[in-house]
Amino acid sequence: MTMFDAFLNQVVQISWIDSQTAHGWTNVEGEFTDVDLPLMTSYGILIGVGPESIVLVADFLRHSPESIDYNRAIRIPKGCIKSIRPMETVI
Repeated sequence: MTMFDAFLNQVVQISWIDSQTAHGWTNVEGEFTDVDLPLMTSYGILIGVGPESIVLVADFLRHSPESIDYNRAIRIPKGCIKSIRPMETVI
């Protein structure tokens, strides 16, 4: 059991470090290498905890207790997560 398992099926706030991409030719001494990565804040329902990542969704549709669809999912690597806190239990 990980610290994330305690938040499963809850609405949470997660702060996490996002990655950055560049396209086209970029000089190794350019601005891209000197920029701090952004600290993101996401809110959603934590529906999955895997070995290396968690899954957060913004919307879900309950057809029955056994059948739930979701939308606007994001998978965040655990190593990028700086903090997690519960908002309220909904599922």
